[in-house]
Amino acid sequence: MAPTFSRSLEQALSQAVRTPLHSLLGFLELLAMSDLDPDQWRLHRQLERSAEDLLTGSDRVLWLVRLLGEHYEPRPARVHLSAFAAEVAAASDGAVSAVVVPGAPPHLHTDLAALHQIVTELVANAVRHGSAPVVLAVSPSTDRSDTVRITVSDGGAGLLPAARRALAADVDGSSPGGGLGFQLVRRLADLLGGTVQVLPTNVGAHVCLTLPLSSGPGELRPVSTPATTRGAEPARSLRVLLVEDNATNRLLTERQLARLGHVLTSVASGEAGVRAALVDGGAEAFDVVLMDRHLPDLDGCEATRRIRAGVPDGRAYLPIIAVTADATPEAREACTEAGMDEVLTKPVDLARLAAALDRAAEMIDRPQGDAAPAGSAHPGDDARVRQPAALGTILRRTDGDVQAAAELISTYLGELPGRRLRIHASLRRGDARAVVAAAESLRTSSESLGATAVVGACAALATAAAVDDLPTAGQFLPNLMLRCEQFSEELADFVDAARIHAVMGDPDGGGPVLG
Repeated sequence: MAPTFSRSLEQALSQAVRTPLHSLLGFLELLAMSDLDPDQWRLHRQLERSAEDLLTGSDRVLWLVRLLGEHYEPRPARVHLSAFAAEVAAASDGAVSAVVVPGAPPHLHTDLAALHQIVTELVANAVRHGSAPVVLAVSPSTDRSDTVRITVSDGGAGLLPAARRALAADVDGSSPGGGLGFQLVRRLADLLGGTVQVLPTNVGAHVCLTLPLSSGPGELRPVSTPATTRGAEPARSLRVLLVEDNATNRLLTERQLARLGHVLTSVASGEAGVRAALVDGGAEAFDVVLMDRHLPDLDGCEATRRIRAGVPDGRAYLPIIAVTADATPEAREACTEAGMDEVLTKPVDLARLAAALDRAAEMIDRPQGDAAPAGSAHPGDDARVRQPAALGTILRRTDGDVQAAAELISTYLGELPGRRLRIHASLRRGDARAVVAAAESLRTSSESLGATAVVGACAALATAAAVDDLPTAGQFLPNLMLRCEQFSEELADFVDAARIHAVMGDPDGGGPVLG
């Protein structure tokens, strides 16, 4: 497949799948906050599962398009293996146990996105098609000291022959048991310079991924996409201009902003967006702009450039946030170069949208000389950056590696809204076992970050649910949500490694923070 064509196909698939998926997941989130009876909750959960399956399938196809087009460039990052394994296991809601064998290397220098896709594919297959126990193990290699082994095992009947062939060589993806997931695992392992094999065993399936400890030279990749969660009450009510040609997305954003306490005006084209943003010569009609990337008449990037050029020097800073289904790195870079302050990739949940608008409000309130886009300001220039108590714990658990700490924080904050929603939904369904599993999953991941208040709130809720006292468990829910919001606010600035360097007294990022 030609690289140019594969890039175009990747972009088209991203938009065609992510745009309707954004609408579906957003409306489901709003629906979960309403009063549903038990039958409606069962239907809601089934819709959620179908949406999750759609997201998983679209991710697989996008990865395969990138690999077949040979245009994906790995971005090496330092991965803390014990934290990585703990996070993958925690996301399974108790279905997977993580084990780090003594002597296993603490770190791995590889492409984190590709590694995460490989391991989650193997874990998902073991959970869905195998039997308990499902174990994710990190262990030293028996033959080479410069490699590490990551093994996923289960107690089921073992892999089908077609699945074994898919892991070993190219096969028809339509073969029973030889789907895209296993082919993707093998191709991604090749990309990272590793191997994947099925280990001989009498019970279950044992799939072993062997990777070099370093996938080659290259700078560590900064975490550039903050994923945070904030409370439903905004820091201030904003006048928001939405430039979006999809009517369903306009309706969804209207409902989301109404719940968040903001006022929305929407237009359906780039030209209309420029005119609205610059009405009355750039008077302050709007506080922030949500800009779709692909519009029928004028590209969102070009619209942003025209707005930036047309806003007079005297008015307050106008944050512009991209909201796009195009998940490619090239799209993110294009938005940033055009002058957008942040890029939100669809589907955008309520928490991420709330956090982005809160950050936009902070930009507006800064003195004019400091009102540069968030991505361009030097972290050390923000006098309000402070060190939360948990940051020291996180750095110790990542051996002082600020890049690994930033990635751990970003992953935790990105998964937090979904974990909170699972607890809430399980309580509404009256499923005590699911409440315990969801609360324990959140407790485990929170414990690894030193979120003691969240850990305590999870433990109290899980203890009540474990004895089928769901009314008491429900009374603990508001406190848990409050603790999650407070912890998220403490860590929101530290998804960027440069900010961690700055607050730890090393603004130039000259070396490890801890010895």
